[in-house]
Amino acid sequence: MLDLTLLVFIALASVTIGSRVVSKHLWLTLPIGLLAIVVLRVATYAVTAFLAQLQVSFENLDLWLFIASVVAVSIPGVKNLPKQGWAILVSVGFVALAEFGSRVLGLFTKPHGDSLWILALAEYVSGGGSASVMGTSMSLKRGFSLILMLGLGEGKTRIDEFMPIIFGMLAIVTIGFGLHVMRGFSRRVLVIATAAVAATVFTAAMPWIAVFYVNGHTLVALGLMVVVATMLFGNELFASRRAQLFTVCLGLSVVTLTRPEGALLSLVVIALFANRKGSKPTEVLVSIATVFASFLTWMYVVNSYLLTGRVAWLLPLGMVIFVAGVWALYRWVPKLINRLFALTPLILLTVFVGLQIVFFDALQKGDRSLFTNLFLGFGAWGFMLWGFLVINVLSFFLERQRIFGTLMRVLGTLVLTSFLAKMVDGGQFGAPTLGRVGWDDSLNRMWFHFIGLFIVTAVVGVAQVLTSKFVGFNFKPRSIDTVDLEATPAAGENK
Repeated sequence: MLDLTLLVFIALASVTIGSRVVSKHLWLTLPIGLLAIVVLRVATYAVTAFLAQLQVSFENLDLWLFIASVVAVSIPGVKNLPKQGWAILVSVGFVALAEFGSRVLGLFTKPHGDSLWILALAEYVSGGGSASVMGTSMSLKRGFSLILMLGLGEGKTRIDEFMPIIFGMLAIVTIGFGLHVMRGFSRRVLVIATAAVAATVFTAAMPWIAVFYVNGHTLVALGLMVVVATMLFGNELFASRRAQLFTVCLGLSVVTLTRPEGALLSLVVIALFANRKGSKPTEVLVSIATVFASFLTWMYVVNSYLLTGRVAWLLPLGMVIFVAGVWALYRWVPKLINRLFALTPLILLTVFVGLQIVFFDALQKGDRSLFTNLFLGFGAWGFMLWGFLVINVLSFFLERQRIFGTLMRVLGTLVLTSFLAKMVDGGQFGAPTLGRVGWDDSLNRMWFHFIGLFIVTAVVGVAQVLTSKFVGFNFKPRSIDTVDLEATPAAGENK
């Protein structure tokens, strides 16, 4: 009963916190509130770990400190609750559905070793265990923020219902982001494009496995969607630049705190949008500093074996020097730093192609498994990749909408980043336990990080085919936005 009460409390807090940042867009209000709660959970646990080293502790200190911090942040937003009826209904509704599916229907997904590690560590934390035990190779690869959220359960239990709640938030932000991107197209185009993509997505088992599957992929996907949507359309969605930057930092922090490759994904997203017109150097620096601070918090709290000896102070020193270097480049050679940021996709592509050539033999196993999983149906992705491939091939013969090119650049660059991260981790270099055929291949499951971006990009791709001069004699859009990474045009501006 206390677990259900805590979930309802978090649901309401998500509304009050999110409404303080953006109150007019439910698809951002709830995800922002949840991301803030995740960051508060990590921050309060870090404080608890520090106090424990000072021999200051009492039973359930981390839980009560977390609740107190959420209440403190939520109080100013309580006045917004009367205007957030739909947000409250949806947020609490997700809790009810998650509880019903888990406790009544007994829904679960196929078990996996990664999930068992996360659940075991969550139970350990819930029972008062120290996070320092997580400073091992295996546990570090399973995330940190998700373990702490699951470990909020009463006694030595865990709260598995967080997984479908996170999935619901991802669904909300994907639908809202997609509708916002497609607002210039006619309703008929929107319905047909959405139906076509939905039909393809329903051929895949992976999205439905992810509803209850315990791993950090869904939480990373949620963070990335919020960050990309905010960076693309922040001027239209937020009342102030401060709220926009706050949201970006929340998303980057959660992505960094959830998966070992999260810091790299976050830095790449920052680089992709850093050279947009209107982007301020201070915002870029704050974003980078947020990623570094989040990563160091994770590593120091779990007593990571990665931060031993001199590395314990050399790594943060190197991060400070990096931020200072970016600041210096912005101050004295801004064109150079903007050019470097703009070349991020090309740099990553060059590194990837180089590794494929140099380590051709070692990478064959992983590459074969990748193709088999994504295109031959063994990875539980159905016909999603085939449909996406068709849309991209057709786009070369049509007049591309700029927003489609922007989304493809973001999606493609993040996919390349995941390739490189998994190469470093060993997944693509023929390790016996990685590069496998089937659902449980590590890299295969990592693609869920981009499921939201994939769906939105695919819908836009189908829409531009429908509105092309070869197909759309009666499907012309009302007004197609031309958002790109180089500029922030006025709403409704045509290509």
